[in-house]
Amino acid sequence: MRNFLLRLDPWFKRYLRFSSYAIEWLCIAMFILMLVSYVWNIFLRVAFNKGTTWHQEISVLAAMWVYFAAYSLVSKENSYVRVEFIVDRLPVLASKLINWMVQFGVFAFHIIMLTMILTTFRAISILRTYLLEWPEYLYYLPLLVGTIDIILTEIIRLARLVSGAVKFSTETAPTV
Repeated sequence: MRNFLLRLDPWFKRYLRFSSYAIEWLCIAMFILMLVSYVWNIFLRVAFNKGTTWHQEISVLAAMWVYFAAYSLVSKENSYVRVEFIVDRLPVLASKLINWMVQFGVFAFHIIMLTMILTTFRAISILRTYLLEWPEYLYYLPLLVGTIDIILTEIIRLARLVSGAVKFSTETAPTV
């Protein structure tokens, strides 16, 4: 099993590198869309004394993409909030045990999030946004995409830890 996971490690690295790149550009594009919609509305208000109402829905949706894509990047870089001074003072075995428990806890949390998002998708699939009449689930799509990416990232992190490709440290795994 360990050798199999080690052979997959180059593919894991490719996925992490490609998805980080794609998510960074998605964040940039959505931030620009949010900015352009606000600037356009401000221009219309100044120039013609009449603004738009649709810019609000576009901006909120773009902000949702930026937020959840950024959270996905936090996961990729393993930049979770930590309280390391407690774990650093424990014996090595206890520290490793806590790191494994936290790693599985992060994974389990995102699996639960995925099931809740899918349930929400089914419940709100009939609703529409107020102004643009878009499906309401578009507001949950960034959360779904981000959660799936985080789950894949956590699976890769766990596989790399099991294979020995990386070790637990403040750079590779969340700690309490």
